[in-house]
Amino acid sequence: MARNKDELITYYENIPYGNKSRAWEVHGPAVDQAVKEQVKSLFTMVDVATEQGQSEIADILKSGIYSIAKQGENLKSIKEEHSQNVEIGSNWCTTYGWDDNFFTEKGGIRFDENNKVVLSAINPLTGQVEEKYIPDVTKDWESIGDWMQTLSSAKQELIKAKGSMENGAPFDIDFFVTNLLKRNWKSILTDQDPTIDPNGPSNGYRLQQILHEEADVDGNIPADYNLDKHSFNPEFDTRLHAAIAGELKRAFDPNWQSPKEEEEAKQLMSRINA
Repeated sequence: MARNKDELITYYENIPYGNKSRAWEVHGPAVDQAVKEQVKSLFTMVDVATEQGQSEIADILKSGIYSIAKQGENLKSIKEEHSQNVEIGSNWCTTYGWDDNFFTEKGGIRFDENNKVVLSAINPLTGQVEEKYIPDVTKDWESIGDWMQTLSSAKQELIKAKGSMENGAPFDIDFFVTNLLKRNWKSILTDQDPTIDPNGPSNGYRLQQILHEEADVDGNIPADYNLDKHSFNPEFDTRLHAAIAGELKRAFDPNWQSPKEEEEAKQLMSRINA
């Protein structure tokens, strides 16, 4: 589901909060009021516990108040990060709909028995209200980074150098791809790649390119093919590396063939000569 970036940009351009705003205030009046009521209740309980000589209980309640303030500061920082992710957030993350709703003041909060904040907002993919603890909000976030320019420049360098193939490629292509993937593979897998034709069968996406090449003549992917996005992690999978390295090697040497292509060519020649 595509993000409404125009709406998000408008929200952040007109937001009435700033760096000096209170931590919980930046999430809107409803959230701010819920926090005030919880903190007020805790202060009342602290007074009662103190009057009754229950110092340990009073200390626990005071810790709850401190925890709420700390959680508020953390969530304020996450909202600042969210405002930046409007432009640089990767398609790797599939929770932006929930995030966008909560951080544009379309969500709510409650507190669990340990005064941990539980955030709630509608997930537009399901239409249902979903709850999250603060540490869970960003676990799937990913920024695009600067890999697009790096990869485009490398490909252009290879294209310019292909007239002098006797000297070899100007850099170690496999080493380059390995380093490129280390920090960027999630975005490379899911965001549009400027080195791939956006009007081609893959629409400019590396994942679609890989799947297109794996499909049979009827467009079917093998039943046992692992489509889970985490399975493309280059620490234990070679599909992304093979796709990018192959493209770069072919940019330098148009006659370069992958092992799979070489085998297919041999089989074709065998059938022709049979």
